[in-house]
Amino acid sequence: LRSVQTISQGVWVQPVRGAPGDGDKSLTRAIRYALIRAKVAVTSERLAARHILEADVRIGALMRGQQAVAISWTLTYPDGRHIGRAIQRNTVPAGSFDGRWGETAVIIATAAVSGIKDVLAQAENMAQARVASGSKRLKTDPVWVDEVPSLPSPKLSSETGLAPKDQ
Repeated sequence: LRSVQTISQGVWVQPVRGAPGDGDKSLTRAIRYALIRAKVAVTSERLAARHILEADVRIGALMRGQQAVAISWTLTYPDGRHIGRAIQRNTVPAGSFDGRWGETAVIIATAAVSGIKDVLAQAENMAQARVASGSKRLKTDPVWVDEVPSLPSPKLSSETGLAPKDQ
């Protein structure tokens, strides 16, 4: 029998479900890789996770050859308590995500990492504040404001750099 490690470590990435084309597989793999590249601890075992990351991909109805796309990255604690969310939104040509996502998944995941890291940092700050206050509860909880970066255009160029994040 293997013993279950009880020390919480890293983020467990919930496999993406419901994305069109090969988005489930491509986006799951891309976000894991992007988080690791950004030096975010990622665990391959849900039972060892300190945080759970889940993606909700929504593709809007066809309007004048365009579709709205929104990807919501939600972080929770293993017990299901909500931590926060980072949201990406854009309008793309209809059908852009119906087939292979390829490098587009990598670009989307890389762009999502800064918002995900911000949510993780705020969660850590809140945890440290609770520890510092002992058994006292904070009188107010911070309000989480969803950041809304845009998804990259599905038309890829030879440039792979991302625009700098607005400060």
